[in-house]
Amino acid sequence: MNTRIRAGLAILGLVFSLSASAGGGLAIGQKLSKSEIAELGGMPEYKIGKLRVRVLPSPYTDADITYLLNSRGVVGTSRNQVLIADATADTQNTVEQIQPRPKSVQYHEQTRILVATYSDFAQAIDALEAIRTAQPDAKVALPMLFKQQRPK
Repeated sequence: MNTRIRAGLAILGLVFSLSASAGGGLAIGQKLSKSEIAELGGMPEYKIGKLRVRVLPSPYTDADITYLLNSRGVVGTSRNQVLIADATADTQNTVEQIQPRPKSVQYHEQTRILVATYSDFAQAIDALEAIRTAQPDAKVALPMLFKQQRPK
């Protein structure tokens, strides 16, 4: 086999292996064993209502998506967003003033849903609590996905 072909195949193999490890090989809904969880090391843990989640370390988390692990060891994601149902235009002003401040706020007038996006998961948790305190009657949620949706 020609050395150029071998070199090309070696580089191609390296690219595939790096892309596989960069993605971490984790999928939404995947259940990790105790040994796999231990390999991840210490992870920040948060309590949201009755749910406890841990944030996976940096190769699994980027600016837009945070990979999580629930108490059963199932992998999930969050887009670091807080949703408010039955919101009004005034709700947007309130959310923009609450600390921590969101990166972006979108108010969907037709559905009356406000989506506030934060820099990271910790900020989204802090904002969730701050919004609940400032507007106790608001329907506020921090969406997290732990099961891959499949079309029927």
